[in-house]
Amino acid sequence: MNENLQQNTEKPAVLVFYLSEFFQMYGMSVPNLSQTICDSPFYIYDRSFKDIGPKFEDEKPISDEDYDTGFAILKTIWNEYVGKANTSGFSRVFKVMTALDTDDFYVESRYGFAPGYDLDAAIETFTKQNFEVIRWDEFWDRNSENKIVESDTTDEYYPDYTEQRNEEGRKIKLLIKAETNDNDAISFGGLPVKKSNTPFEWPKCTCGAELQYQGKIKTDIGYEMIFMENCDHWGGTEVIVVDVENIESVHPEESQVALTETAYGAEILEVTAESYDDARDDYSGRRRDVLGHVSDHPEWIQGDETPKCDCCGQTMRFVAQLEEGPDYETAMNFGGGCGYLFDCTVGKTAKFITQC
Repeated sequence: MNENLQQNTEKPAVLVFYLSEFFQMYGMSVPNLSQTICDSPFYIYDRSFKDIGPKFEDEKPISDEDYDTGFAILKTIWNEYVGKANTSGFSRVFKVMTALDTDDFYVESRYGFAPGYDLDAAIETFTKQNFEVIRWDEFWDRNSENKIVESDTTDEYYPDYTEQRNEEGRKIKLLIKAETNDNDAISFGGLPVKKSNTPFEWPKCTCGAELQYQGKIKTDIGYEMIFMENCDHWGGTEVIVVDVENIESVHPEESQVALTETAYGAEILEVTAESYDDARDDYSGRRRDVLGHVSDHPEWIQGDETPKCDCCGQTMRFVAQLEEGPDYETAMNFGGGCGYLFDCTVGKTAKFITQC
């Protein structure tokens, strides 16, 4: 059998994460999980190192139900997500093998969780036992430098979001979580709005289900309201633009499908940094409270996908790059990546795309 030589057999690597990080990346949740499961660090490593650890001597005793639930979730995470990953982090943690009789590739893993430990204590334990710790974002290359930063987006921005540069970097306008009401310039969750005393057709998926309202951003062409699929059909994303004057809230037919559980807003914090990722990494508060940015251009996870306007054919203007949200219960489903909002001042239209 051939082995992938990127794995360090002298200092084996282990993927360590909280379950909430997995939920946030994939925009999902499991109802009625115990706090023990939610608070426990989860880990996955290559099966070839099963004889050397890891070992957690101070684990908290848990019920058989929590034990079975934790390992059932881990099995799913491995089989459906981590085991199918195609990232540079994969070969650091796992040994890719080739069966001599079939030439098929395969990987075998071990996994577990450490009730009674927090993430810092778990990482310290792994380190003492000579494991290299790979965090969830690192494994998925969420913060890798393999990105195209520059784009062909038009240089004409509305005044609130104009670019400023100096010798130390550029001005990055971070969106930071804040309290909200439905008429805030930037808000997520809650209810969308429409012009008073006018009809409103809630956008729907191709399957007929109402799209879920994600939030709105106020620009010089109006409130740009983002709707995304909240079903298994991946039936589309839509942005509706409405004037900011004389508005009223809109209620859907099916609130459980079309609305999120909570609402929150955003305030703009201007910092100086070389890039949005640098500004996000350097934020001194809770990192998940960084909801994105409204700076000069998007920072793509993959390649540049700046859309063109359907009405005039021109390159659309960048409005905002958004993160999934401050917690996994209300996270927008960007597949663990980011969402990007663009608009056109000529046709007063907008588009929203995601990358992961």
